[in-house]
Amino acid sequence: MSMPEPVWRAWIAQARRWEPAGIARLLSVIDNWPQRWPQIEHELLQAPAGAVGPHTRVVGVTGPPGAGKSTLLDKLLGNLVARGLRVAVLVVDPSSPFSGGAVLGDRTRIGEVAHHPRVFIRSVASRGANGGLSDSTATMLGLLRALRFDLVIVESVGAGQSEVAIAGLTDFRVVLCPPGLGDDVQALKAGILEIADVLVISKGDLPGSEVTESEMRSALRLRRTGGCPAVIRASAASGLGVNELADLMAARTR
Repeated sequence: MSMPEPVWRAWIAQARRWEPAGIARLLSVIDNWPQRWPQIEHELLQAPAGAVGPHTRVVGVTGPPGAGKSTLLDKLLGNLVARGLRVAVLVVDPSSPFSGGAVLGDRTRIGEVAHHPRVFIRSVASRGANGGLSDSTATMLGLLRALRFDLVIVESVGAGQSEVAIAGLTDFRVVLCPPGLGDDVQALKAGILEIADVLVISKGDLPGSEVTESEMRSALRLRRTGGCPAVIRASAASGLGVNELADLMAARTR
């Protein structure tokens, strides 16, 4: 891929100002041509001192399909921007079997907050990669870290118990489990339970959520040494637990 230098510089200048068009174009470049990332990174890091924000905290959000990740994320984003935070979101969606692009099912569940001036959201096609992420996720995170958003949230494809790739790319992990999955402990046992910094019983105002919370607390005590992660019941519909979860996600930003 060959592009004139003025085009690169214009996109990088836009990205430094957190303009969505510039960020989106640079993400597209490194998604499709990851070998361009070192050049982009070098240019970004030439920003004058004080031109970028504080250290970026990267939060991973994962869990089984149907756990309500995107719906809860919509409420969390509203809470986070109300605190004055600048937030970027990478939503990893299943790939279309026809175009290879992102299906965008998760993106459609994020409402008007997606258009907030301090929110940037990008959907990424998994392209068949294992682990609930895409092969380009790490490089795209590199760009968003370099831009120094206050918080970057990575939402994985609906993940099973062995899909823990998100742990190696994030500073803080949120694992969702809804009630009513049958054997709740089996649904999230082993690896994916052990990466959680906070376990969220999503749709926590539904019947059975208290039972799921109790089962998960018991499972965590059995499986984890050195202390258990926080356990929160949360509901996008009622707002239950949203502020508490946002507190944990935003800790140590700014």
